[in-house]
Amino acid sequence: MYKHKTLLQYENKNKKLSLKQINSKSFQKDAKSKDFTAKQLTTEFEQYNTCWLLDFNDLVLDIDKRNGGLESYQILKLNYNCNTLSPSVKTPSGGFHIYFTIPPKYLNNIMDMDEESKKEKLKKDIKRKLKKNLDLEGYEGIEVKSYGDDVMIPPSTIDNHPYTFANEQGFTQHEAPEWLMDLIWKDDKKPEMISLKKAYNDSVEYQEKTKEEVRTMLTKFTGNKWKTFKNWVEMGQMLYEWDKEEGKELWEEWSRTFEDKYADGCCEHWSTFSSGDEKPKEYKKTFASLVWEYKRIIDKEHKELVGKEQTYLMSKMNDENFNAEDIEVVYNSIITSPINLITQIKFISKLVQKVRSIDSFSDHELLERMVLKLDTDAPFWVKENVLLNDAKFLNVNTLTKRAKYNMERDMDKWGQETVPLKPNGKRAVSLEKHIGDHDGVEEIDDTVWYPISKSRLLFFDGYLYCNEFKSNRLPEVAEGYTEGGLKTIDRIEFHIKMICNDNEEYAKILTQWFAFQVQHRGKLVRWCPVIQGIRGIGKSYFVTLLQSLLCDTSKNPRSKGNASNIGLVKSDELLSDFSGYSTGKLVNVFEEFDINGYDKKSTIEEVKAVITDDLIKYTRKNKDAIETPNYTNYIAFTNQKTCIPEYELERRWWIIFNKLETKEDIETKVAMDLSKYYSELHDWTKEYNSEVLKYFTDYEITDEFMSYNIAPSTIYKEELQTMYKENTQGICDIEFLLKEGGYMFNENVFCSTSLFEAYEEMTKDRLNNRQKGKLIKQLSELYTSRRMRFNGKSRNMYFLKKYNIDDLPTSEEKNKKIIELYKDGKSEMEQRRMSIIDYQENKQFNFNI
Repeated sequence: MYKHKTLLQYENKNKKLSLKQINSKSFQKDAKSKDFTAKQLTTEFEQYNTCWLLDFNDLVLDIDKRNGGLESYQILKLNYNCNTLSPSVKTPSGGFHIYFTIPPKYLNNIMDMDEESKKEKLKKDIKRKLKKNLDLEGYEGIEVKSYGDDVMIPPSTIDNHPYTFANEQGFTQHEAPEWLMDLIWKDDKKPEMISLKKAYNDSVEYQEKTKEEVRTMLTKFTGNKWKTFKNWVEMGQMLYEWDKEEGKELWEEWSRTFEDKYADGCCEHWSTFSSGDEKPKEYKKTFASLVWEYKRIIDKEHKELVGKEQTYLMSKMNDENFNAEDIEVVYNSIITSPINLITQIKFISKLVQKVRSIDSFSDHELLERMVLKLDTDAPFWVKENVLLNDAKFLNVNTLTKRAKYNMERDMDKWGQETVPLKPNGKRAVSLEKHIGDHDGVEEIDDTVWYPISKSRLLFFDGYLYCNEFKSNRLPEVAEGYTEGGLKTIDRIEFHIKMICNDNEEYAKILTQWFAFQVQHRGKLVRWCPVIQGIRGIGKSYFVTLLQSLLCDTSKNPRSKGNASNIGLVKSDELLSDFSGYSTGKLVNVFEEFDINGYDKKSTIEEVKAVITDDLIKYTRKNKDAIETPNYTNYIAFTNQKTCIPEYELERRWWIIFNKLETKEDIETKVAMDLSKYYSELHDWTKEYNSEVLKYFTDYEITDEFMSYNIAPSTIYKEELQTMYKENTQGICDIEFLLKEGGYMFNENVFCSTSLFEAYEEMTKDRLNNRQKGKLIKQLSELYTSRRMRFNGKSRNMYFLKKYNIDDLPTSEEKNKKIIELYKDGKSEMEQRRMSIIDYQENKQFNFNI
């Protein structure tokens, strides 16, 4: 009822509603193009999430807590003195949505258009004019959603946390204030193109120059370029515009420095430099051009000087005899050199690294001065951005591409030189090249995922890399313990022991495995714990535990994607041709683990490689295979004891079979209601995650554990080996085949001849009659047999006892029932080729497959 009442509030306001998947923001299949009623969404899709499809006059501000949206929201309210900017809906991540309508005057009289024309106009108008976010305006973490977008609405949930109305009124939507529309609505008017001359006239650099200043400038124009007649005349034109009297004197004086014949012709040509329309078209040079060219020459000289200074500093720092006495000399050279601030910062950073490697250095005050200069003087855009292959900027914290205009804005903010311009006002070089060459942003060769280091930049084999591993997403370790934290740790210890059947030795090994992930991040254990038990035993809790140890959930509450450092690998991913799961995570969790089946040998080889090999190859869809270092450990959860083939039990699998067989057994063990037990276990782990992290950070990892190159033995591995050896050879594969189905066999009914033929084809193992008899005997607890004729041959058909076929009165009815069971139990694999089974008058059956 609550969901229906909530959705009616949107429906009554003529809002379009659609369907999303359970506990997700992804649309349900084919739902994006459909509208749903509140009644449909309540009765037919009660467990599913719901979203609002925004119409042409709808506007929503999405305040994202994770990206600084709450701070930006407070600044926005303060800047515009608007205390009425109140949330409409609270989101699970701690942010909120604010609902608005777009004022009619911004919709360009589209109200009278027909529906199709209106849609086309809106696509070109609203989507073009509305900004997608307010980052450029200084309000990071605030996204603008409008026509064509959707927003999640109450009572939808993400990770079991709901969207809720922010006030008792429920759905509220107000017209967007004028100041907000001015902020988010792009102006159609294109920026005025400013001439180069006007730009210089309006700038600090283009002031009224004195005669001596211009004479000094002319001393830089001495190259062969200026000895040509055309350039000589252009110089006269530029000086004519500066001053019609003194310009002539300086032109003659400058001309005599290289060609007397030009100087003698100054008077003749000077009279042609009249203003306005009479100015010769081929010589339309202005004094601004002279100033620009002078600045370009000075910049070139400065760059050469800086290059020499940088070469000197690098040679000093790379000198084999560099010692503690050289440090202050080099530091003073850096801060007094002509190199710019950003380059100074780069050299000081390298010098600090050098200092820390010299044991004899004892001037800690100088070191503190250098580090303080790094922390205070370097602009944030230098610290936070890198340039990849002259192509794009990357934010080193998020590894997302930075737009050029954001970088340019930051450069202006920090007073850095902008990109040099040509006389026509266009950039002389690209923004990327200018920043990479001149303004201190590190230029990298590639990105690499390297969790062993927290450094943002890495240097390998002569190449500079940006580290994709997000060390800022690791949780912080608590300094001590609270009462709640100690209670949580006691619960975790109890749960690990319960999973290990109260075996102290096994519980200690499993605890050390978790501690290893924290204390030796990115290093391989080279074996994989496999935990088997019934559903509800709490295997999946260990995903929550790993996330609390390796992911700062306060920055990413949903703990998805690269930020979580934890991957979940389904069984079908193991059988896929693509193995992208095998990189970019600290720990991968094999869910519903079972590799004892079709094509098992190739699957096993791949799994073996990702668990033990230092170098692995992984393949993504539509991409070539890539070889990369392996930094990922694995843990597996399964309901099946026989999830690993017999021949692969020796090295890589640390096996635990939990002995609790029912939920009642678990409740007896934990001495409380299961829902309460697991709710507390998950919630406490998240609430006290910094103290849980401290526990595993301080937990002692023994030398014995560190020496394990193969998985330690357990009684459960021995139990599984015995199970395979004692009259059970092949039973696991037979059960797998029955589950998958094939020609003349499935879980309901099977022909023994066809089943054993499929077994031998799959395993490449031949069974003798005695072995086949043992396998049939093991299946006889569930199946009984009947002799039937197929294609003229007599066959033994086995069918499940529960169907009571033997109780049917006639042979014909019994045969028909067996055929029905076979047809009802067809597998997906079988359906691709199977045709109808004909029951013939002579009571023989033709299986046309």
